[in-house]
Amino acid sequence: MPENPWDLTRERPDDYEEWQTQVYNGDTLLGFKTWVENKEYTRPLTPYDTGTRCEPKVWGEQHRESAADFGKVDFNDDVDYTVATLWIGRKDDGSYLLEGYANEKLEVEISDQS
Repeated sequence: MPENPWDLTRERPDDYEEWQTQVYNGDTLLGFKTWVENKEYTRPLTPYDTGTRCEPKVWGEQHRESAADFGKVDFNDDVDYTVATLWIGRKDDGSYLLEGYANEKLEVEISDQS
């Protein structure tokens, strides 16, 4: 086995300007190798790729039906399933409230940090 596991990937075809492939060490996915205009970039797996952290995805125009939907963020697992949707709003007294839902409504008051 080569010392550098990044050498285990297949090579970029000559007729592609952009190319990405996965890099494995045996059955273990290590990351990704990307070529853009003959420049090579390697990226190890992130906590989003491995599923140890949910990836935030801000709601775009396709999700927003009213002003209440602005600022909402889905947190998705490694297979793109939404685990929770969260947003922070200001209460009438000026304090903040983290709100959301993940099978049930969530509310967490945020104390003044100043």
